[in-house]
Amino acid sequence: MQNETITNNTAEERPMYEKRRWGEYTVLALYEHSMIKHIFIEAGKSISLQSHNFRDEVWVITSGEGSFTLDDKTRTVTVGDILKINRGQKHKIAGVTDLHFTEVQLGEKFDEGDIIRYDFDGGVL
Repeated sequence: MQNETITNNTAEERPMYEKRRWGEYTVLALYEHSMIKHIFIEAGKSISLQSHNFRDEVWVITSGEGSFTLDDKTRTVTVGDILKINRGQKHKIAGVTDLHFTEVQLGEKFDEGDIIRYDFDGGVL
């Protein structure tokens, strides 16, 4: 499957929508020090284990059930759970069922260059 990308036509040309092998995301808002996304993970798929050097993230689960890993601990997450991910923490999430969440990124960089990937398990490298 090919990735589908829509950009916001700014100087940065940051993707505002991308379809990925694990699901898709839409950028809802982009500010100087924060970005808000809606992320959909298909049941049985996951993003790669990753960390960031220049941003923290807060995820709010809005639909479905997932398996969330933060550093070396994994737990089940469901609607209403709020997940805080600090810079440098390894994290990943998998859809047990179709999973939707809102991601708020807070920091200095919001591009792919600030993603350090540690494994590949259904996510895009």
